[in-house]
Amino acid sequence: MSQLRYIPSIAGAIIWGKQIERPLLTYMKRVKDVLGRGWENYAEGSRLATDSNSFFKNLIPNQSSTKRDMSITGSIFEIQSNRLTDVYTLAVAFDPDFIVIFKEGRNLYWLGFNVPYQMNLSA
Repeated sequence: MSQLRYIPSIAGAIIWGKQIERPLLTYMKRVKDVLGRGWENYAEGSRLATDSNSFFKNLIPNQSSTKRDMSITGSIFEIQSNRLTDVYTLAVAFDPDFIVIFKEGRNLYWLGFNVPYQMNLSA
């Protein structure tokens, strides 16, 4: 689904985790409503609480990011001329990783995360 909507990998993992987390929180609230306060103290309740807590911990994506030097060297634009038709075309030499960084920053900002200034600047 993330490739269909072109959501970058880190933001996609966070969105997926939040989508799973919402129903799980609803189910855990229902369990609390049915079993009452202190349901974690019972044998079955404590096992359910530990299982749900471990599941919540697995929903947090552990992405190891690598720091790369994202700099543009040389000219971005190149004017190419066709000698036969005397038509000029503009060729753009652009790294697709910059588009991914821009979309990651935008999606993380929409999710409520603080995006580093350097990331916004490079995108």
